Amino acid sequence: MEDKYEVLLTSDNSGVVCNTTVWDHTTGSSLHQFKGNTSSPNTVCLVGRDYLLSAPPDKPLLNVWQVNRAEQSPLRLFTPGPVSAMAVSPSGHYLVAAVEENINIWQVGTGALLGVVTRHYQPVTVLQFTGDSSHLLSGGADGQVLVWPLVLCVARRSLPGQERGQVGQVQPRYTWTDHALPVTGVRVGHGPAHGARVITCSLDMTVKVYTMQTGQMLLSVSFTSPLTAVVMDNMETTVYAGTKSGQIHSFSLLSPPRDVCVTGDSLASLSTWAGHTGQVTGLALGMDGRTLASGGVDSVVHLWDTPSGQVVRSLPHKEGVTHVQFIATPPALLDHDRWSPAVKLVALQKGTNQKEFTCAVLNRTDLGDGEDWMRDEKVQGGSVGMEGQGREEEHTVQELKQINNQLYKFAMKNVLSS
Repeated sequence: MEDKYEVLLTSDNSGVVCNTTVWDHTTGSSLHQFKGNTSSPNTVCLVGRDYLLSAPPDKPLLNVWQVNRAEQSPLRLFTPGPVSAMAVSPSGHYLVAAVEENINIWQVGTGALLGVVTRHYQPVTVLQFTGDSSHLLSGGADGQVLVWPLVLCVARRSLPGQERGQVGQVQPRYTWTDHALPVTGVRVGHGPAHGARVITCSLDMTVKVYTMQTGQMLLSVSFTSPLTAVVMDNMETTVYAGTKSGQIHSFSLLSPPRDVCVTGDSLASLSTWAGHTGQVTGLALGMDGRTLASGGVDSVVHLWDTPSGQVVRSLPHKEGVTHVQFIATPPALLDHDRWSPAVKLVALQKGTNQKEFTCAVLNRTDLGDGEDWMRDEKVQGGSVGMEGQGREEEHTVQELKQINNQLYKFAMKNVLSS
């Protein structure tokens, strides 16, 4: 297994053989199994490269595994209620879990509950972080997709430049209400949050493309069946959407239509694949974009060759598939003795401690000071542009300077008083 740079994770509803299986997608062989309980959709996630977490459908308790072991860890991570969606930031510092319409944010290393935010009025169905861990996106059964700045979600006091809301009453950066039915999928493109694209799908039969630069919708494609899963390749050129009828639609973003709202049939690049006999529950793309994994309620995961649109391999499961994901192979999965966690998991705090002062430290790599080559410089045929970009960046720099100055004064005051 030393030459496996990428593996496939799948879960199903049965829990008979195991909870989650690690596959070699090139041969169809099972490499590892994580045993115990079952996992709800949109809850399986990695903490760095050391732990695997998921949430059972009916318990306020998380499943925890070390990536080098099959049995669950004895650590008990309790939540306020059954979790409907969960995500861990790419930096590995924050764990976010949705219980009904409330979004709970914990710091992984300390277990501290940093904040609870809510703006959905129906249960949250999906959570996704941006690549730089600075923003959290939530989709709900109310049809809303909300973009949350993480710094505002965890702040204990008003921040300089914060114009709306109060501490404990966080306002999302963007509120997208274009979907009319529950949101079933959210995918965020690569790069810093300010230049990322967001793909969403819903039971209202539409796929929508947004830009984080201005928050505007760039494209809306409607189909003839409710959509249940969506994924985008690493080059952000092709979108794949799974339907309730079992079909998979794909279309290209390289030649967008003139109109913002179009039907799928009007796209020259549209392709439709049929392989599942029931609803598609999950989609995942390999790193090179040439292998698409699709899971369905028909208890099978199909592996598609994307250039030809043919199924090259099928992985049978005991019951309906709940999770499909390609991941870079964790080192400890190759050699079980190499497990050396970068962070230690601890029990999750049940409430916030308002008297305790905490300071979040940003890594230089988290700031995203490099230029994003996929960034939208200009959108032809529309009103989306880059006006005000310089002013916005200058305003952000001034905010960071003010925050830094206040943190310095606070620290000096406490040091001198002690």
